Amino acid sequence: KVGVIGITGVRAFVGRSPTLNHLLDHFDHVAKVGGIEHVGLGSDLDVDGLDPRNGLPHSFYSIQGLDPVARVFQIADGLLRRGYSPHDVELVLGGNFIRALREIWPKEFSRTVTRRAWRRDPFCPTHKSALPSSITQTR
Repeated sequence: KVGVIGITGVRAFVGRSPTLNHLLDHFDHVAKVGGIEHVGLGSDLDVDGLDPRNGLPHSFYSIQGLDPVARVFQIADGLLRRGYSPHDVELVLGGNFIRALREIWPKEFSRTVTRRAWRRDPFCPTHKSALPSSITQTR
C-alpha cells in the first residue's frame, strides 16, 4: 500500500463555515481509516493564498483560524495539539509523499536522486536528460 491522500485547505472541501479544527478533522479521519503513513498535506494550494489586488485571502482558502501565509505551521501545531507525534507530523508534511514516490518511481531513478534533489519538482526537471529513458520515453 503506497498511496498518500493529500488533505486540501480549499474551503469547498472542508465544509460550510470551515475552521482550522474542521480541516484538522479531515487529517484525523484519514489517519483513522488509512493510517498516518497515508496522510499528506495537499499540494493544491496557492503559494500564499492572497489576492494580489487587495492582499486579502482568496475566498477559496478562507478558513477561520488558518492564515494562508502560516498555514503549514498552524496545521503542524494543530496536529501536535491533537496528540500526533513530531514524527507523525513530519510524515504528513512530506515524508509520506517522499516514501510513496520512492516506491513508485523506477529504481534506477530513485538511486540517482539525492536528498537535496527532492526539494525540486521531480516532474519538471531542469534537463530532460536528468530522467532515465524509462520515464522520458512515450508509450
